[in-house]
Amino acid sequence: MPGIYLGYSTYMKPFSKLIALIAASCIAFLGTARAQLVTYQTLTTWSGSAITFDSGITMGETFNNILAVSSITYTFVTASTPSAAGTLSAAFGQWKVDPEHPNGAFVGTPFDFGIISIPSSSSWTDSVTRGSTVYPIYNAVFSFGSFYLTDPTKTYALMLTNTGADSSFALGLNNSNPFTYGQSYDGDGGYSNKDYAFSQIVLVPNDGHVVPVPEASTTAAFAGCGLVGILAALRRRQKQHKVAA
Repeated sequence: MPGIYLGYSTYMKPFSKLIALIAASCIAFLGTARAQLVTYQTLTTWSGSAITFDSGITMGETFNNILAVSSITYTFVTASTPSAAGTLSAAFGQWKVDPEHPNGAFVGTPFDFGIISIPSSSSWTDSVTRGSTVYPIYNAVFSFGSFYLTDPTKTYALMLTNTGADSSFALGLNNSNPFTYGQSYDGDGGYSNKDYAFSQIVLVPNDGHVVPVPEASTTAAFAGCGLVGILAALRRRQKQHKVAA
């Protein structure tokens, strides 16, 4: 019967066979540890339209058919009139819309970024020009540190809720929709094929690649491979000592 040739005698002891089999599995595991990280920037095609945050309103972006998200950088904009400072709560998690939650809601407990402060636009140092208008911009980075694993068959969202008064700062709305893996949510249960302006979003699309996430299982697998190497080395040294004796 065909099988894996491991380079040892047919009469290997069970311990040696186990080491060889685990080592072969480690090689196969390491061989699949590759990923396709994709970075999108939609600010470059931003048309100049935007939606301001009214008090208590939630706005954000939904995400579909992705395996993981690493970081998202939302771009806030304001018109020539300086905007006042404000605060937003930010959360990421599985998102659903159903008859019970027509405006959308998180499933379970989302990843909580806490309260973020948006300073007055008088202190913003970056800007973009659209036509003859110069728009001050402020970039807010939401990083997971490593990766947030997602189920590609479900929808996820990063939502921002205005926790203060009505604001004059806004999220830039991108009409050209270059972002493939989601759509905008305007806070009134409305979804569209538009997307908010990202300075940067880093994710792993569902294209058949494996996500190199240092989860507990992954770490354990690498540790297991290292342990196998140590055991094999000790076994080899024991055999050498026996031959020398």
